[in-house]
Parts: sequence; C-alpha cells; structure tokens
Amino acid sequence: MAQYTQPDEWRSAWRRVLRGRKRLDGHFPDSEEYDDALYHFFQDAWHLKDWLKNDPSIGRTLTGLEDELRKHQSLMIAADMANGTKHRLLTTIRAGANITEKHHIIQVGNPKPVLQVRLLKLNDGSQHKDSDVADQAIAAWRAVFTTLGLAPNA
Repeated sequence: MAQYTQPDEWRSAWRRVLRGRKRLDGHFPDSEEYDDALYHFFQDAWHLKDWLKNDPSIGRTLTGLEDELRKHQSLMIAADMANGTKHRLLTTIRAGANITEKHHIIQVGNPKPVLQVRLLKLNDGSQHKDSDVADQAIAAWRAVFTTLGLAPNA
C-alpha cells in the first residue's frame, strides 16, 4: 500500500477541524454550501483519529484511542455523519445520527442575514442542533488529547 506523504503531522489535521468549525459560523446564503461545510467538518472531526493512528511523530501506538472516542456521544455522531455523507450508506451505526430538519433563519439588519441550522436526530429519539454537536466534538477531542497525553497546541 502506498503511503501518502504529508509534510505536517496530526496537528495540521486538528487545525483543519478547528477551521472547519469556525467556517460553520460564516455566511451561507445557499443551503447546499452550508451542508458541504457541515459534512466536511464532521468528516475532518471523525477522521482525525486516522491521522493520530498513522502519525510517526507521536512515537507510540495509541492503544485505547477507539475506546476513548466511544466515550463521547458527539464523536459518535460525527462518525455517523462523516461515514454517512462519505459513503451514502452506514454499515456501522454508532449514534444513528441523521439530519431531520433544515432551518434557514432570516435575520434582517444582521451582517449574517441567513442563519443555517440543522437538527440531528439520533436512534434514541433525541435531537441535537448541529452547532452544539460541533462544539461538543471539539471539546471531546480536547479531552481525548489530555487523556492520551497529547498536546494539540491550539
């Protein structure tokens, strides 16, 4: 198997996750553009684990990484959203996250005139706002870094 050579290490993927979250707060007059940004955020947030597992700069095998990730519902939601939007069909369902509602809120006189909101419904029947899940995923990753003794520097 060929190895993809990336000049940066896992921290560059982490910064991409942070930029993706910030991007969601931007101006999206078009629903599909917002969905693209949201899908990319969840894909980056979930696949950060692969960067961690495959980065030789860490200097050790991250045993227990998957167990740590499973402790955080937001990361399980990110996994479902990432894999569902990438493959169209989930073969492994973690939280059962699906977008069930799309809201476009018009804000007159606001520099961000259209607010995009997605509601995610889980298998347990609970609903979560996309931005809340994204914020929780960032916090979850910070907790995972601490548990694993990794310093993200951002």
